[in-house]
Amino acid sequence: MAFWVLCPFAILVWLNAISKQWSTVTRAAIYWVTLLVALGTLAVYADDARGHRRPQAAFVYVIVPPLSWLLMAVIIIPIPALILAGVPVESCLIDRAPPALLALEFSD
Repeated sequence: MAFWVLCPFAILVWLNAISKQWSTVTRAAIYWVTLLVALGTLAVYADDARGHRRPQAAFVYVIVPPLSWLLMAVIIIPIPALILAGVPVESCLIDRAPPALLALEFSD
């Protein structure tokens, strides 16, 4: 069970380790997904620890990892595909990015 619960975090650590040469937009997407997965799982598991909502106590621990993988797939995978297709992703995202995100600097 521990492997199942920790697997999304292991994938995100691995993606962070191999993404040093990837585009800034892709790395930013990985960072945001890491933050979303960490906060989301923390909220779900904390809610479950506060009190089980269902008779099937393991349901939360079974469903959260696939949902985390789905979030990773929906956000991270399309960005390199758009870059390879020649779509100017940076200009699309910069126009709609919040000011706090624009202030972030990514080290190479």
